[in-house]
Amino acid sequence: MLGKMDTALTIGERMLLAIGCLATLAMMLVVSVDAIGRYLFNEPLGFTYDLVARYLLVAAMMLTLSETLRHGGHINVGVFAAAVPRRARQLLLGVSLILATALAAGVAYETTFVSYDSWKKGIVAFGPYPWPKDLEDGIVAMSWIALALRLLHMTASVWVSLIGGDPSVEIPISDDHSNPLEEGV
Repeated sequence: MLGKMDTALTIGERMLLAIGCLATLAMMLVVSVDAIGRYLFNEPLGFTYDLVARYLLVAAMMLTLSETLRHGGHINVGVFAAAVPRRARQLLLGVSLILATALAAGVAYETTFVSYDSWKKGIVAFGPYPWPKDLEDGIVAMSWIALALRLLHMTASVWVSLIGGDPSVEIPISDDHSNPLEEGV
């Protein structure tokens, strides 16, 4: 069951990652066109700042959270984890993941409610262009939902591993530093 859940989450995370990558590319293109227009033709794009800050940057940063967690890409302190015995580390990790899952689920619920409320009321952001607020809020909500689901999966795998004694079930939460392309100089 954990394997099927992991497969389904991975498919969803890869789709969100692809959208985040496209948002990064779009951000680069829009800012470049704006800079060329501003400095060569004295005609900048009037919507660049709002588009980048409200949608593209949010999508690029938030939609990749769950995928990053799955691969252990977030900042962590592995020195302390290595010093703690395996069973104690699993227990501490299991408790921490329960708390993190509850927090992420709460944020996912609230951001989903805010997004739905923005959509229902037709709320737009103040400025020269009426940017829909529900899209921005929806990006954040989707990100938190994906993160909460990944945390739930990781929590289940840690507790199944802890109770069953099978370490192969557990998903490592930190990177093993085996890829030299991902390591700093």
